[in-house]
Amino acid sequence: MLKILFFLTIVLFSCSDYVDLFLYEKEDKFNAYISRLDQKKFTENVVKGSLPIAIKDNIDVKGFANTAGSLALKDNYPENNAFLVQKLIDNNFFVSGKANLSEWANFRSTSSTSGWSSMGGQTLNPFGSNRNPCGS
Repeated sequence: MLKILFFLTIVLFSCSDYVDLFLYEKEDKFNAYISRLDQKKFTENVVKGSLPIAIKDNIDVKGFANTAGSLALKDNYPENNAFLVQKLIDNNFFVSGKANLSEWANFRSTSSTSGWSSMGGQTLNPFGSNRNPCGS
């Protein structure tokens, strides 16, 4: 983390470069997102000074399907943002995407796999693919 702060301080790369690197180059390793903004819209929001945030895929975000990780809900688009999402947007955040989660928040079965959903596949723990991702 100190190296990152150092490079940001001496302007070798910007905050948006760092976030772009994480979201669009590292994301495929972890499978953390079910859906996300395209890179152009993401960068436009960062340049405006807004802060990116991922919202779990069982919380309503206008413009994103709310699937709870299930293919059965792939066409479930809410008309409005959830109250907490709207509060974040009103306070200079933007939704960069919907975070993967255990399908139906792991209420599908007593033997379901933590972090797996039919919509997003298996989420991996960034500290080790052999570690439990704890559902999200």
